[in-house]
Amino acid sequence: MKILFYSPHPTLYLEASTGYGSHMRGMINGFQEEGHKVEILVMGKAPSYLVKNDSSFNLKSIAKLFIPKILWRTLKEIQQIRFDKHAAKELQFTIESFQPDLVYERSAWMSNGSVKVLSYFNIKHIVEINAPFEEEVKAFEKTSSLIGLIGKNKLRSLLQSADLVLPVTSSLQTYLIERYALSASKCAVVPNAIEKNEIQINESRIEEINKKYNLSEVTVFGFVGSIFPYHGVDRLIKGVSTLDYTDVAILIVGDGYLIPELKKLANDLGISSRVHFTGSVPKEDIYNYISAMDILTLPNTKWYCSPVKLFAYAAIGKTILAVNEPGISDVMSNEEGVLFEDNDIAFQEGLLASITAVDELQIKARKFQQKVLEKHTWRANAQNVLQQIKSLQ
Repeated sequence: MKILFYSPHPTLYLEASTGYGSHMRGMINGFQEEGHKVEILVMGKAPSYLVKNDSSFNLKSIAKLFIPKILWRTLKEIQQIRFDKHAAKELQFTIESFQPDLVYERSAWMSNGSVKVLSYFNIKHIVEINAPFEEEVKAFEKTSSLIGLIGKNKLRSLLQSADLVLPVTSSLQTYLIERYALSASKCAVVPNAIEKNEIQINESRIEEINKKYNLSEVTVFGFVGSIFPYHGVDRLIKGVSTLDYTDVAILIVGDGYLIPELKKLANDLGISSRVHFTGSVPKEDIYNYISAMDILTLPNTKWYCSPVKLFAYAAIGKTILAVNEPGISDVMSNEEGVLFEDNDIAFQEGLLASITAVDELQIKARKFQQKVLEKHTWRANAQNVLQQIKSLQ
Protein backbone atom coordinates (compact mmCIF):
# COMPACT_ATOMS: atom_id res chain seq x y z
CA MET A 1 0.00 0.00 0.00
CA LYS A 2 1.13 3.56 -0.73
CA ILE A 3 0.53 5.85 2.26
CA LEU A 4 0.81 9.63 2.31
CA PHE A 5 1.58 10.90 5.81
CA TYR A 6 0.28 14.48 6.00
CA SER A 7 0.64 17.13 8.69
CA PRO A 8 -0.74 20.60 7.80
CA HIS A 9 0.39 22.23 11.05
CA PRO A 10 2.60 25.27 10.30
CA THR A 11 5.06 24.76 13.17
CA LEU A 12 5.15 21.03 14.00
CA TYR A 13 8.20 19.53 12.34
CA LEU A 14 9.28 15.94 11.87
CA GLU A 15 12.71 16.22 13.51
CA ALA A 16 11.37 17.61 16.82
CA SER A 17 12.67 15.86 19.94
CA THR A 18 9.38 16.34 21.79
CA GLY A 19 6.44 13.92 21.97
CA TYR A 20 4.72 14.98 18.76
CA GLY A 21 7.93 14.45 16.77
CA SER A 22 8.30 10.95 18.21
CA HIS A 23 4.66 10.26 17.36
CA MET A 24 5.00 11.31 13.74
CA ARG A 25 8.26 9.43 13.21
CA GLY A 26 6.87 6.42 15.05
CA MET A 27 3.80 6.04 12.85
CA ILE A 28 5.81 6.57 9.68
CA ASN A 29 8.37 3.96 10.72
CA GLY A 30 5.59 1.60 11.79
CA PHE A 31 3.96 1.73 8.36
CA GLN A 32 7.32 1.25 6.68
CA GLU A 33 8.19 -1.73 8.89
CA GLU A 34 4.93 -3.29 7.77
CA GLY A 35 6.20 -3.10 4.20
CA HIS A 36 4.27 -0.08 2.97
CA LYS A 37 5.68 2.79 0.93
CA VAL A 38 5.28 6.09 2.79
CA GLU A 39 5.50 9.57 1.31
CA ILE A 40 5.95 12.31 3.92
CA LEU A 41 4.31 15.73 3.65
CA VAL A 42 4.96 17.54 6.94
CA MET A 43 4.40 21.24 6.37
CA GLY A 44 6.05 22.55 9.54
CA LYS A 45 9.70 23.53 9.55
CA ALA A 46 12.05 24.11 12.47
CA PRO A 47 11.04 27.53 13.88
CA SER A 48 13.27 30.46 13.07
CA TYR A 49 13.47 31.58 16.70
CA LEU A 50 15.77 28.63 17.36
CA VAL A 51 18.32 30.70 15.50
CA LYS A 52 19.96 33.31 17.73
CA ASN A 53 19.50 37.02 17.01
CA ASP A 54 16.42 36.50 14.87
CA SER A 55 15.16 40.09 14.53
CA SER A 56 11.72 39.03 13.24
CA PHE A 57 11.16 36.98 16.37
CA ASN A 58 12.21 39.92 18.55
CA LEU A 59 9.76 42.23 16.76
CA LYS A 60 6.99 39.65 17.16
CA SER A 61 7.72 39.38 20.89
CA ILE A 62 7.53 43.15 21.29
CA ALA A 63 4.29 43.42 19.29
CA LYS A 64 2.71 40.69 21.41
CA LEU A 65 3.19 42.86 24.51
CA PHE A 66 0.92 45.59 23.11
CA ILE A 67 -1.75 43.67 21.20
CA PRO A 68 -4.70 42.31 23.25
CA LYS A 69 -4.55 38.53 23.68
CA ILE A 70 -7.87 37.90 21.95
CA LEU A 71 -6.79 39.93 18.92
CA TRP A 72 -3.36 38.30 18.82
CA ARG A 73 -4.98 34.87 18.93
CA THR A 74 -7.41 35.84 16.17
CA LEU A 75 -4.62 37.13 13.93
CA LYS A 76 -2.67 33.95 14.51
CA GLU A 77 -5.66 31.84 13.50
CA ILE A 78 -6.19 33.89 10.35
CA GLN A 79 -2.59 33.08 9.47
CA GLN A 80 -3.27 29.40 10.14
CA ILE A 81 -6.23 29.47 7.74
CA ARG A 82 -4.08 31.09 5.06
CA PHE A 83 -1.34 28.51 5.65
CA ASP A 84 -3.88 25.70 5.38
CA LYS A 85 -4.77 26.84 1.87
CA HIS A 86 -1.09 26.62 0.96
CA ALA A 87 -0.83 23.18 2.61
CA ALA A 88 -3.88 21.97 0.67
CA LYS A 89 -2.22 22.91 -2.63
CA GLU A 90 0.88 20.96 -1.63
CA LEU A 91 -1.34 18.02 -0.64
CA GLN A 92 -3.06 17.99 -4.02
CA PHE A 93 0.25 18.17 -5.88
CA THR A 94 1.69 15.30 -3.78
CA ILE A 95 -1.39 13.13 -4.29
CA GLU A 96 -1.23 13.64 -8.05
CA SER A 97 2.46 12.74 -8.17
CA PHE A 98 2.56 9.94 -5.55
CA GLN A 99 -0.87 8.38 -6.22
CA PRO A 100 -1.40 7.10 -2.65
CA ASP A 101 -3.98 4.53 -1.56
CA LEU A 102 -4.36 6.24 1.80
CA VAL A 103 -3.85 9.68 3.31
CA TYR A 104 -2.97 9.56 7.01
CA GLU A 105 -3.42 13.06 8.44
CA ARG A 106 -2.24 14.41 11.77
CA SER A 107 -4.98 16.98 12.37
CA ALA A 108 -4.37 20.60 13.31
CA TRP A 109 -6.54 23.50 14.48
CA MET A 110 -7.97 25.70 11.71
CA SER A 111 -6.94 23.11 9.11
CA ASN A 112 -9.41 21.21 6.95
CA GLY A 113 -8.04 21.86 3.46
CA SER A 114 -7.68 18.12 2.93
CA VAL A 115 -11.47 17.70 2.85
CA LYS A 116 -11.90 19.57 -0.42
CA VAL A 117 -8.77 18.09 -1.98
CA LEU A 118 -9.71 14.51 -1.17
CA SER A 119 -13.24 14.97 -2.53
CA TYR A 120 -11.64 14.77 -5.99
CA PHE A 121 -9.90 11.46 -5.32
CA ASN A 122 -11.02 7.96 -4.38
CA ILE A 123 -8.58 7.64 -1.47
CA LYS A 124 -9.11 6.50 2.12
CA HIS A 125 -8.65 9.33 4.61
CA ILE A 126 -7.54 8.63 8.17
CA VAL A 127 -7.41 11.50 10.69
CA GLU A 128 -5.39 11.28 13.88
CA ILE A 129 -6.31 13.73 16.64
CA ASN A 130 -4.29 14.27 19.81
CA ALA A 131 -6.11 17.00 21.74
CA PRO A 132 -9.38 18.95 22.06
CA PHE A 133 -8.05 21.90 20.09
CA GLU A 134 -10.67 24.43 21.19
CA GLU A 135 -10.05 23.84 24.89
CA GLU A 136 -6.29 23.55 24.47
CA VAL A 137 -6.00 26.96 22.84
CA LYS A 138 -7.99 28.60 25.66
CA ALA A 139 -6.00 26.82 28.36
CA PHE A 140 -2.53 27.50 26.97
CA GLU A 141 -3.06 31.05 25.75
CA LYS A 142 -5.55 32.14 28.44
CA THR A 143 -7.86 33.66 25.84
CA SER A 144 -10.47 32.93 23.20
CA SER A 145 -10.62 33.89 19.54
CA LEU A 146 -12.98 36.06 17.55
CA ILE A 147 -13.19 33.32 14.90
CA GLY A 148 -13.35 30.29 17.20
CA LEU A 149 -16.62 29.17 15.62
CA ILE A 150 -14.89 28.95 12.25
CA GLY A 151 -12.31 26.64 13.79
CA LYS A 152 -14.99 24.46 15.32
CA ASN A 153 -16.79 24.13 11.99
CA LYS A 154 -13.56 23.34 10.17
CA LEU A 155 -12.72 20.59 12.63
CA ARG A 156 -16.24 19.18 12.44
CA SER A 157 -16.06 18.97 8.65
CA LEU A 158 -12.64 17.30 8.82
CA LEU A 159 -13.71 14.67 11.34
CA GLN A 160 -17.06 13.94 9.74
CA SER A 161 -15.59 13.58 6.24
CA ALA A 162 -12.80 11.21 7.31
CA ASP A 163 -13.19 7.47 6.80
CA LEU A 164 -11.66 6.83 10.22
CA VAL A 165 -10.79 9.09 13.18
CA LEU A 166 -8.09 8.07 15.65
CA PRO A 167 -8.24 9.86 19.03
CA VAL A 168 -5.41 9.01 21.44
CA THR A 169 -7.65 8.38 24.48
CA SER A 170 -11.14 7.13 25.22
CA SER A 171 -11.99 10.42 26.94
CA LEU A 172 -11.01 12.38 23.83
CA GLN A 173 -13.13 10.03 21.74
CA THR A 174 -16.18 10.70 23.94
CA TYR A 175 -15.54 14.43 23.68
CA LEU A 176 -15.31 14.32 19.87
CA ILE A 177 -18.52 12.31 19.55
CA GLU A 178 -20.43 14.77 21.73
CA ARG A 179 -18.84 18.01 20.54
CA TYR A 180 -18.69 17.38 16.80
CA ALA A 181 -21.56 14.91 16.27
CA LEU A 182 -19.04 12.28 15.25
CA SER A 183 -20.24 8.72 14.71
CA ALA A 184 -18.77 6.27 17.24
CA SER A 185 -18.54 3.66 14.48
CA LYS A 186 -15.86 5.64 12.66
CA CYS A 187 -13.67 6.13 15.78
CA ALA A 188 -10.88 3.93 17.12
CA VAL A 189 -8.73 4.83 20.13
CA VAL A 190 -5.02 4.48 19.36
CA PRO A 191 -2.86 5.57 22.31
CA ASN A 192 0.73 6.72 22.07
CA ALA A 193 3.47 4.09 21.98
CA ILE A 194 7.17 3.38 22.11
CA GLU A 195 9.99 2.67 19.67
CA LYS A 196 11.83 -0.48 20.78
CA ASN A 197 15.01 0.48 18.97
CA GLU A 198 15.36 3.58 21.15
CA ILE A 199 15.59 1.55 24.37
CA GLN A 200 19.32 1.76 24.99
CA ILE A 201 20.74 1.06 28.46
CA ASN A 202 24.36 1.57 29.54
CA GLU A 203 25.13 0.07 32.95
CA SER A 204 28.25 2.19 33.48
CA ARG A 205 26.25 5.31 32.70
CA ILE A 206 23.61 4.28 35.26
CA GLU A 207 26.38 3.94 37.85
CA GLU A 208 27.58 7.46 37.00
CA ILE A 209 24.08 8.84 37.53
CA ASN A 210 23.70 7.01 40.84
CA LYS A 211 27.03 8.36 42.02
CA LYS A 212 26.38 11.92 40.89
CA TYR A 213 23.06 12.19 42.74
CA ASN A 214 23.84 9.79 45.64
CA LEU A 215 21.05 7.40 44.69
CA SER A 216 22.62 4.02 45.44
CA GLU A 217 21.36 3.65 49.02
CA VAL A 218 17.92 5.22 48.68
CA THR A 219 14.54 4.50 47.08
CA VAL A 220 14.22 6.82 44.10
CA PHE A 221 10.91 8.27 42.92
CA GLY A 222 11.36 9.53 39.37
CA PHE A 223 9.69 11.82 36.87
CA VAL A 224 10.70 12.35 33.24
CA GLY A 225 9.46 14.96 30.78
CA SER A 226 8.83 18.62 30.13
CA ILE A 227 7.57 20.14 33.35
CA PHE A 228 4.25 21.99 33.19
CA PRO A 229 1.77 22.70 36.01
CA TYR A 230 -0.58 19.92 34.91
CA HIS A 231 2.18 17.31 35.39
CA GLY A 232 1.86 17.62 39.17
CA VAL A 233 5.56 17.50 40.06
CA ASP A 234 4.77 19.73 43.05
CA ARG A 235 2.42 16.97 44.27
CA LEU A 236 5.33 14.51 44.13
CA ILE A 237 7.62 16.78 46.15
CA LYS A 238 4.96 17.53 48.77
CA GLY A 239 4.04 13.86 49.02
CA VAL A 240 7.59 12.66 49.60
CA SER A 241 8.14 15.39 52.21
CA THR A 242 5.39 13.88 54.39
CA LEU A 243 6.69 10.31 54.28
CA ASP A 244 8.18 8.88 57.46
CA TYR A 245 11.10 7.58 55.42
CA THR A 246 14.34 9.53 55.07
CA ASP A 247 15.97 7.04 52.69
CA VAL A 248 13.79 8.29 49.84
CA ALA A 249 14.87 10.67 47.06
CA ILE A 250 13.34 12.25 43.97
CA LEU A 251 15.00 12.45 40.56
CA ILE A 252 13.34 14.90 38.17
CA VAL A 253 14.56 14.62 34.58
CA GLY A 254 13.48 17.42 32.29
CA ASP A 255 13.20 21.17 32.06
CA GLY A 256 10.55 23.86 32.32
CA TYR A 257 9.87 27.30 33.68
CA LEU A 258 8.59 25.82 36.96
CA ILE A 259 12.00 24.50 38.02
CA PRO A 260 12.94 27.49 40.24
CA GLU A 261 9.54 27.33 41.92
CA LEU A 262 9.87 23.59 42.50
CA LYS A 263 13.36 23.99 43.94
CA LYS A 264 12.04 26.58 46.35
CA LEU A 265 9.21 24.24 47.34
CA ALA A 266 11.68 21.44 48.10
CA ASN A 267 13.79 23.85 50.14
CA ASP A 268 10.78 25.19 52.07
CA LEU A 269 9.74 21.62 52.89
CA GLY A 270 13.23 20.77 54.10
CA ILE A 271 14.02 18.07 51.53
CA SER A 272 16.07 19.97 48.96
CA SER A 273 19.06 17.65 49.55
CA ARG A 274 16.88 14.72 48.45
CA VAL A 275 15.27 16.32 45.39
CA HIS A 276 17.51 16.28 42.33
CA PHE A 277 16.87 18.21 39.11
CA THR A 278 18.86 17.15 36.05
CA GLY A 279 17.52 19.66 33.54
CA SER A 280 17.29 18.55 29.92
CA VAL A 281 19.25 15.42 29.04
CA PRO A 282 20.11 13.91 25.64
CA LYS A 283 17.41 11.66 24.24
CA GLU A 284 19.80 8.73 24.03
CA ASP A 285 20.44 9.02 27.78
CA ILE A 286 16.80 8.98 28.92
CA TYR A 287 16.58 5.26 29.58
CA ASN A 288 19.72 5.35 31.71
CA TYR A 289 18.08 7.93 33.96
CA ILE A 290 14.86 5.93 34.10
CA SER A 291 16.90 2.85 35.03
CA ALA A 292 18.39 4.78 37.97
CA MET A 293 14.87 5.19 39.41
CA ASP A 294 12.93 2.67 41.50
CA ILE A 295 9.37 4.02 41.27
CA LEU A 296 8.31 5.92 38.16
CA THR A 297 5.63 8.54 38.66
CA LEU A 298 2.89 10.29 36.73
CA PRO A 299 1.53 12.57 39.49
CA ASN A 300 -0.98 14.18 37.14
CA THR A 301 -1.91 14.71 33.50
CA LYS A 302 -4.63 16.31 31.42
CA TRP A 303 -7.89 14.44 30.94
CA TYR A 304 -7.28 13.88 27.24
CA CYS A 305 -3.53 13.16 27.16
CA SER A 306 -1.86 9.86 26.32
CA PRO A 307 1.50 10.43 28.08
CA VAL A 308 4.45 9.12 26.08
CA LYS A 309 6.40 8.80 29.34
CA LEU A 310 4.05 6.03 30.47
CA PHE A 311 5.32 3.78 27.69
CA ALA A 312 8.96 4.73 28.28
CA TYR A 313 8.50 3.92 31.97
CA ALA A 314 6.92 0.57 31.17
CA ALA A 315 9.79 -0.46 28.91
CA ILE A 316 12.15 -0.64 31.90
CA GLY A 317 9.88 -2.91 33.93
CA LYS A 318 9.73 -0.95 37.19
CA THR A 319 6.80 0.05 39.39
CA ILE A 320 4.67 2.86 37.97
CA LEU A 321 2.61 5.16 40.20
CA ALA A 322 0.13 7.05 38.03
CA VAL A 323 -2.98 9.19 38.29
CA ASN A 324 -6.15 7.38 37.23
CA GLU A 325 -7.00 9.41 34.13
CA PRO A 326 -8.32 7.79 30.92
CA GLY A 327 -5.01 8.24 29.07
CA ILE A 328 -3.45 6.03 31.75
CA SER A 329 -6.26 3.57 32.47
CA ASP A 330 -6.80 2.98 28.74
CA VAL A 331 -3.44 1.24 28.86
CA MET A 332 -2.55 0.31 32.48
CA SER A 333 -4.68 -1.24 35.23
CA ASN A 334 -4.11 -1.78 38.94
CA GLU A 335 -3.00 -5.27 37.99
CA GLU A 336 -0.03 -3.70 36.21
CA GLY A 337 0.90 -0.77 38.46
CA VAL A 338 -0.47 1.62 41.07
CA LEU A 339 -3.33 3.89 39.98
CA PHE A 340 -4.60 6.60 42.30
CA GLU A 341 -7.53 9.00 42.06
CA ASP A 342 -6.74 12.64 41.37
CA ASN A 343 -6.44 13.94 44.93
CA ASP A 344 -3.58 14.34 47.38
CA ILE A 345 -4.83 11.79 49.91
CA ALA A 346 -5.05 9.07 47.27
CA PHE A 347 -1.62 10.03 45.98
CA GLN A 348 -0.16 9.72 49.48
CA GLU A 349 -1.67 6.25 49.80
CA GLY A 350 -0.14 5.36 46.45
CA LEU A 351 3.28 6.54 47.58
CA LEU A 352 3.12 4.33 50.66
CA ALA A 353 1.88 1.33 48.68
CA SER A 354 4.66 1.69 46.13
CA ILE A 355 7.43 1.46 48.74
CA THR A 356 5.87 -1.21 50.95
CA ALA A 357 4.50 -3.78 48.48
CA VAL A 358 7.74 -4.02 46.52
CA ASP A 359 7.71 -7.68 45.52
CA GLU A 360 4.05 -7.70 44.49
CA LEU A 361 4.45 -4.55 42.45
CA GLN A 362 7.56 -5.84 40.73
CA ILE A 363 5.54 -8.76 39.36
CA LYS A 364 2.90 -6.32 38.11
CA ALA A 365 5.57 -4.11 36.53
CA ARG A 366 7.02 -7.02 34.57
CA LYS A 367 3.55 -7.91 33.36
CA PHE A 368 2.98 -4.36 32.13
CA GLN A 369 6.42 -4.26 30.52
CA GLN A 370 5.62 -7.35 28.45
CA LYS A 371 2.25 -5.91 27.43
CA VAL A 372 3.70 -2.59 26.27
CA LEU A 373 6.58 -4.14 24.36
CA GLU A 374 4.13 -6.40 22.53
CA LYS A 375 1.06 -4.22 22.04
CA HIS A 376 2.12 -0.59 22.39
CA THR A 377 4.97 -0.12 19.97
CA TRP A 378 4.62 2.20 17.00
CA ARG A 379 4.70 -0.81 14.71
CA ALA A 380 1.84 -2.38 16.69
CA ASN A 381 -0.05 0.91 16.33
CA ALA A 382 0.52 0.85 12.58
CA GLN A 383 -0.74 -2.74 12.45
CA ASN A 384 -3.83 -1.70 14.42
CA VAL A 385 -4.55 1.20 12.06
CA LEU A 386 -4.06 -0.97 9.00
CA GLN A 387 -6.46 -3.54 10.43
CA GLN A 388 -9.02 -0.79 11.03
CA ILE A 389 -8.63 0.28 7.42
CA LYS A 390 -9.28 -3.26 6.18
CA SER A 391 -12.52 -3.30 8.14
CA LEU A 392 -13.66 -0.24 6.18
CA GLN A 393 -13.39 -2.04 2.85
